[in-house]
Amino acid sequence: MKVNVGCGTTYKEGHLNVDAFDDTVADKLMSATNLKLDDNSADEIYASQLIEHLGITGSIYALSECFRVLKPQEKLIIETPDLQKSCEIYANGDREDRKQILPWIYGVDIPGMVHRFCYPEDLLEETLQKIGFTNICKEYMCYDPYEPIVKVVCEKPAENAPYHCMATFRKHLLQTNMVDLDNQLTALEQERLLELFIEIVVDFFQTDDPKSIEELITKGGVQHPAMTKLLIEHLQKVTDKKIVGDHHVLTFLIDIDFPCCLMHSVSQTPGFVGKQQNLFSAIYKLGVKSIENLLQHNDTQNRMSALREMSKQTTADDNIPFFSPKIIMLHARRFYSVGIKEFVLRNYEKSQTLLEQALSYYRDDLLMYWNYARILRMRGEEEQAQGQYQHTFYLIDTFDHGTQNDAIKQALTTEMQDGTSDIYKRPITSVRNLTR
Repeated sequence: MKVNVGCGTTYKEGHLNVDAFDDTVADKLMSATNLKLDDNSADEIYASQLIEHLGITGSIYALSECFRVLKPQEKLIIETPDLQKSCEIYANGDREDRKQILPWIYGVDIPGMVHRFCYPEDLLEETLQKIGFTNICKEYMCYDPYEPIVKVVCEKPAENAPYHCMATFRKHLLQTNMVDLDNQLTALEQERLLELFIEIVVDFFQTDDPKSIEELITKGGVQHPAMTKLLIEHLQKVTDKKIVGDHHVLTFLIDIDFPCCLMHSVSQTPGFVGKQQNLFSAIYKLGVKSIENLLQHNDTQNRMSALREMSKQTTADDNIPFFSPKIIMLHARRFYSVGIKEFVLRNYEKSQTLLEQALSYYRDDLLMYWNYARILRMRGEEEQAQGQYQHTFYLIDTFDHGTQNDAIKQALTTEMQDGTSDIYKRPITSVRNLTR
């Protein structure tokens, strides 16, 4: 069986033509990220003008589905916009060239036709390799002067067990709603963990080393214990290899919402102004050490009791879907955004509480400290305000703002010395406003 995935209105004879939206010529309607086809059942898969419509995480899951469905040593054929050539046409062309090439880059605004992510060819090749494809070849075509195409042909290798295992696991993640492809930010963070999982699983299949499973539990348990437990269960189902290790640790971590506990630890750890990565690393290592101790049965009952107590101290504010630097930053900025809104509305006490919460999670944002200093000053807490101004100064020096540095420092110095102007009673939304 040959499959034409995302066929649209292009019918290919001798293929099963499938599309998610358009049933004009499709033999079956199905999503490219959830092909209703058996493992190792396709002799060839053709995917023309498909992956650019799916977003970066959606395209990864679609390519993984292609890997799952292909028979060993059979080929996936991809055609997608040549992003580099398209950008060259835009950059070097006249107004008419730019007008003609833009729909090829962005697609058109009708269902199923928007281009959500056009792959640079090197990133596409890297993605295919991580999924498990080999013998990747590229060629360049241009049926229309404003539609340059890169064609990629790749193969599912004969020896593919760990990669096929991870392809079936991806499908399981979607079926259990563990991954939401519409939530691109969280899905991308989960993807980074999946890349680590792939490395560990490949090593485990090659060596049978039980330390690989311990590494899986330890590192995965810190960031997303539920996803990690699902992978352990999946490995037990799809392989006859012996999966050793105390998997019940993951159940315990899920029960106490361990990422939430770690987030609470971030918020309760003082200092680290301008050193957010160091803060994350410290708490991450603490999480890893906690799991290692549980796996090694070092005073297990007392350690579990301590972690349960930590869990009781968490609040709804600490809830995050995934423990990673990016998710923590986004979580903090939600508090910050609402805090700025309350500042504008002159609800200063509420604004102060929200900005304090934002800063408890994230320590690298100059404007968080600066606006917090303004709020403190307006509430008559001058000494504390000066401390936050000093933190702001430190961040100006820590994160270079180029030619704006001196102007920002001068604006801050002026404000610290004389905060009576009405302009200081409004939030700063951009350092650019200070240097105009």
